[in-house]
Amino acid sequence: MTWTWPSWPCGYCWRPGSLFVEVWDRDPSPPVPGSPGDFDESGRGLTLVTALTEMWGAYPADTTAGGKVVWAEINIPAGRTGVRQRPAR
Repeated sequence: MTWTWPSWPCGYCWRPGSLFVEVWDRDPSPPVPGSPGDFDESGRGLTLVTALTEMWGAYPADTTAGGKVVWAEINIPAGRTGVRQRPAR
């Protein structure tokens, strides 16, 4: 199991059968799914996370900056690697 932290505050861990993702947020408030109107430009993030993941949650960040970490586990069906080959030209 390998954790990767790029230059922005998120990380991921690839395990057989799943991808585990964490994203740090400076706001310490717990995440709350929105109820956007048809023409609203925001408020759908957690709706998408709920639809696309096995489970998700949040916990207080263990940093001097505070905030929270929102995590999600994405199920990867057996035999799928998530790697796509570039089409031949």
